[in-house]
Amino acid sequence: MTERGQLFERFSVEHFLSAWGLSVHPRFRGLGLAKEILRARIPFCQAMGLKLSATVFSHPGSQIPAAKVGFQDAVVEKFSKLAEKGFVIPGISVEYNKLMVLMVDQQ
Repeated sequence: MTERGQLFERFSVEHFLSAWGLSVHPRFRGLGLAKEILRARIPFCQAMGLKLSATVFSHPGSQIPAAKVGFQDAVVEKFSKLAEKGFVIPGISVEYNKLMVLMVDQQ
C-alpha cells in the first residue's frame, strides 16, 4: 500500500515516520489512549524534522482515532480485493484496510 500511495513523490519528502500496528488492551479501551498514542507522533516528528507520518490501519478501532488526530486516507482497499490478489488474512471481520497519512507542521 505504501508503494501505491507514492508518499515520497506525493508529499515531496525524503523520510517519514511509520509504525506497525496500534493496539490498546481491552481493559483500557474507550479512554482515548489510541488518540494520545497517535497524537504523540506530532512532537516526535517535529523534533526529528519529519513532515509526514504514515501507517496502514487495518481496523476501525485504529482508523477512527487516526482520523480524529488528523490522519487522512491515502490508499483505501477492501480486504476482499486484497484476498483476490492472494493476500488472504483469515479471521478479518472488517471491510477496509487504509494507508493513512498525517502532515506535521514544523515549529
